[in-house]
Amino acid sequence: MASLNSLVVAHLPIPLTIVSVQMAFTVASVGCSPSSLSWGSLEDIRRWGAVEPFLFLGSVASSAVALNYAPTGLMSFCRHAAPLASALIEAHFRNPFVLTAHTLGSMGVMLAGAAMYLSHDFNAWTKAGVAIASVNALFAVMDRVVQRHLIANIPVDISKTMMMLLNNGIAVLPCFLLALAAGEHTQWRAKLRRVNTQSVLLVLSCLNAAALCYLGIRLQHHVTATTFMVLTNMSKLVVVIFGAAFLGEATSALSMAGVLVSIAGSFYYVEARKRAEKAPRESDSKSAHYATVMQMAEL
Repeated sequence: MASLNSLVVAHLPIPLTIVSVQMAFTVASVGCSPSSLSWGSLEDIRRWGAVEPFLFLGSVASSAVALNYAPTGLMSFCRHAAPLASALIEAHFRNPFVLTAHTLGSMGVMLAGAAMYLSHDFNAWTKAGVAIASVNALFAVMDRVVQRHLIANIPVDISKTMMMLLNNGIAVLPCFLLALAAGEHTQWRAKLRRVNTQSVLLVLSCLNAAALCYLGIRLQHHVTATTFMVLTNMSKLVVVIFGAAFLGEATSALSMAGVLVSIAGSFYYVEARKRAEKAPRESDSKSAHYATVMQMAEL
């Protein structure tokens, strides 16, 4: 998604307008299947619609705007730091994220790998870029955490497509108003007046945005917000390897070593989560066995 949006923004430097069009397209797509839209009560609608759509807006809009101010490497580094923040928040959920030393260690390895990969890019970082990349990472963390909370922790009775409709339908107007406030409307006539490469890229980005919105909500139902962000970061690293191996993209030995270290950290994270989730089950099993033994002794 980020790579495609980078291409679109490079050809059409009106990021908030692009995000507005993507949201409107998603709303129209979901509206074509009204039978899939369902909800339990208006309270469920209120709980989801009061906060989540605006965090979603902050995440996607700041990501698009950041493409004009922050290098891709800076965005990637901040996103690699984001799982630690989400883990600290999820540790206080009703069904808490078990934060172990191995989990923290795996996140440290991933972040170190990202730093190695981006070491050649540090000189291009600016204060404005760091600020907007940090804001984007913050919105991304809050969006994922709140979405996970409403889907799995204290769930709302809303279909996945209804969640998509609420997120995009509520966020599209504020995003459009932000585009007007940023003066992007003065470029619409010049940038969108004819069908060309830009238009094709915009359509593809709309299709991609709608698909990822749906798949993201479905995936968030099954994994924690922290794991979701780790998987997202890992997928981007796989793209880097693919580009270097098959597309001839230039990269240094240190950068590739960083990618491999970060991917190793991702596998370490998976193993750490398996151990963390296995420990409570073993403890419960021992407690149940002890209780059974005590009951038999009393008899």
